Amino acid sequence: MFLSKILDTWFFMLERNQPPGPDVVALRPFVPAKDFETSLRFYVDLGFGTFRLGDLLASMHLGPFAFLLQGQPHEDSRFAENFMMHFACKRHT
Repeated sequence: MFLSKILDTWFFMLERNQPPGPDVVALRPFVPAKDFETSLRFYVDLGFGTFRLGDLLASMHLGPFAFLLQGQPHEDSRFAENFMMHFACKRHT
């Protein structure tokens, strides 16, 4: 019920083409990748375009949506193990 309300609100805002704010150009989360190259191929296979920004950083784009895929240069993987991303799309039949 709660998730349904969030999705209904999100789709309503998206359909109205309301910008996030007058001065906001982009808001992109950093998505951690334990195995950067495997994660990069996964998102490319889903249809994301990629722009490499470094050895362990890439900007991933799908239409107007984007995030930054970041490899982990250190051993502390707690953030990657707990990170979640919500991906919603319309059903195609």
